[in-house]
Amino acid sequence: MFTQLNGHRPHQNRLATLVAFFDLLNDRPEFARLAAINYIVVVYTDYGAVCGDFYDIHILSTTQTFDRELLRAIVKYGFPAALQLSLVTLANLTITRLINSFGAAAMAGITAASKIDQLAIMPVATFSMALSTFVAQNMGASQEARAEKGFRSSLVFMVALAVGISVMLILFGPQLVALFLDSDDAYTAEILRVGLEYLNILVVFYFLFAFLFAFNGFYRGAGDAVMAMVFPVGSLTIRTAAAYALVDFAGMGPQALAWSIPIGWGLCSLASWFYYRTRLWAGKTITGAGK
Repeated sequence: MFTQLNGHRPHQNRLATLVAFFDLLNDRPEFARLAAINYIVVVYTDYGAVCGDFYDIHILSTTQTFDRELLRAIVKYGFPAALQLSLVTLANLTITRLINSFGAAAMAGITAASKIDQLAIMPVATFSMALSTFVAQNMGASQEARAEKGFRSSLVFMVALAVGISVMLILFGPQLVALFLDSDDAYTAEILRVGLEYLNILVVFYFLFAFLFAFNGFYRGAGDAVMAMVFPVGSLTIRTAAAYALVDFAGMGPQALAWSIPIGWGLCSLASWFYYRTRLWAGKTITGAGK
């Protein structure tokens, strides 16, 4: 059963009331309760209009059938992604425990550098998702050669983009880390030192991140959902193990957390390249599911 709405009703009243609500909160705090009640009344009145005869509502009956192939495809792609998110969360908790062991200054410095890192790698990660779409479309159209050609071009572009981002962060790293610091804090100098040390080690190896995520985007688009999960999770697992090993056996400080990340990227990038050469990913694209 599907509901089709053939009418459209503008919602200027809801927007205007919401604006008025915040205006009252800013200018006349004593009217906050009145504004809140007014907003709730309008929203629920508007909801009642949606359910009433202000809309032309038609109920369309369609025949629904259970598609086993479609369910199998959903599970094949969805389960590895769900498992990946669970394992990433667990690994992050383990890393956080190690970060906290170095004290408040180190924790603040690494946190500030990590925020910059997350923002910096976003263009490369986004390009990886776009590559997945491109590869999936071409694989589905039996254009494997075109998909591989697009992958190789994307790989070069992503690595070049990563190198450019690395240069920018090396040049402006101190100013960026300082944005997260309070100049009146007694530990500002120590936080800045730890944050910059962490960031300067990490950004040099962004090209490895681009390399890994280019292959990951290709495998995801080619329908090899398991390997698209294995390599990122493997990288994070290696990072976690390497961080603890560098601290416990090599006696390193907070910089061990930075060095452990490119170790994971490098090893899994190498494994991704070898797997690509085997061509075991070929023929795993699902076509025609749900038809």
